[in-house]
Amino acid sequence: METMRVVIVAQGSFGIMEDRDYDIWMQTMVRLIGTLRRTDRDTKQEVPAAIVEVVPTVDALHEKLRDFPRPSVVIFRTRDMIPEARALRRENHDVRVIVFTGLIPDDEVVIVSKAWALSGDALRSVICE
Repeated sequence: METMRVVIVAQGSFGIMEDRDYDIWMQTMVRLIGTLRRTDRDTKQEVPAAIVEVVPTVDALHEKLRDFPRPSVVIFRTRDMIPEARALRRENHDVRVIVFTGLIPDDEVVIVSKAWALSGDALRSVICE
């Protein structure tokens, strides 16, 4: 397994959270993703499981999707971005698309409660497995 390239899209807001709350949440996600480790197959050493960056908008994300290596995982921070997440997934089958929200409907893009995702083990299972 290679190191995952994770991009968090900072665009979007929904409900009672304010921009400051989203900023704190995203900083926490960046820190937690940065702590994820995996064992390298060749060296048997622990290495980062993922590298992460935050982009401000969906337009900036599309620029990243033209880069190489491409992101392996894209995270949207609110459920108002579900239409963009669906479109991204339709156009990029090789990218895991995650929407964090308090609402978890069945048969959707992977949607995970923000509170649940703050566990490192749970986050690893969503992003890396």
